[in-house]
Amino acid sequence: MKNLNLQNVAAVSQQENGILGHLVWYSISEMFVPRDELRQRLVDAGIGEGYMPRPISGADAFRKASSAVEGKDVLPAWNEHISLNVLVRDVARGKNYVQRNLVLEFLDKEHKELSYDSEEAVLVFDKTTNTIDVAKCSDQATAIVDQIKDNFQLFLNNHDSQALRSICTKYLWSLNPISVRPSGGIYFVPFQYEEQLKRLVDFLSSFEKGRTEAYTIPLINTEEQRDMVKAKIAEHLNNTLTEMAVMLKQPKKIEKGKANILLNNAKFVLENFRDYKEALNDELRNMDFTLDLIQQQMVCLLDRIE
Repeated sequence: MKNLNLQNVAAVSQQENGILGHLVWYSISEMFVPRDELRQRLVDAGIGEGYMPRPISGADAFRKASSAVEGKDVLPAWNEHISLNVLVRDVARGKNYVQRNLVLEFLDKEHKELSYDSEEAVLVFDKTTNTIDVAKCSDQATAIVDQIKDNFQLFLNNHDSQALRSICTKYLWSLNPISVRPSGGIYFVPFQYEEQLKRLVDFLSSFEKGRTEAYTIPLINTEEQRDMVKAKIAEHLNNTLTEMAVMLKQPKKIEKGKANILLNNAKFVLENFRDYKEALNDELRNMDFTLDLIQQQMVCLLDRIE
């Protein structure tokens, strides 16, 4: 199966005809964006509020804030043979609270011993007031607890880079892309979605330079590029068919959740195929048999659901 070689990609200006679609790739560095600012950037780019992440919950912010302080050799040790590592662990939770403890791990390299202080600090998050109560804290953990409080305000009022990546992934998949590199990261988007793809680029380009990047290359309608796209479509269809076949080989009834994931993926593949058939002027007719098999397996999966 062909892999993408950017040196062989024929690029053209937007004004020329004969474009199959666009190659697109992007990157997002670690960053934080206030929720209102993120909403406005989505609106300004033409993507809209529909792709906004769900509101940030205090409990999620507390979990991220406390987990962020974990690490090795965070605290100074009394001799070179001792490492003091900080861990954060869930201890209890209820309808209105979450308790997490700061755990200190003592690693004695000389004597090859490991010990723990499981209550270096005891933090209780109140879901009703969005506040952190420090029920217990040692002197050496004070600075770490202060850092957790600062982190909490940051995570509570801002979306992180992972939220941005989720937005971009969700939006990109609405453009019926196919991955053209085995490890992912570079996608081909059919020409029908040129305007929508530009909105994604505009959104990522709206942030401070160096924080986010997005690039697109128009793909000329040459035989080599058509063959590359057709090869990737065939690979995508065959992978879908294989995943469903593996699931159907199971002797027992199939869990509804697992079946739904495969069914939704198969439905997505079938819908995408129409766009690629249009882009390639019906050159994909030889794949109709594979499509029929996918549809038949979808019916079989429905019959096997618990």
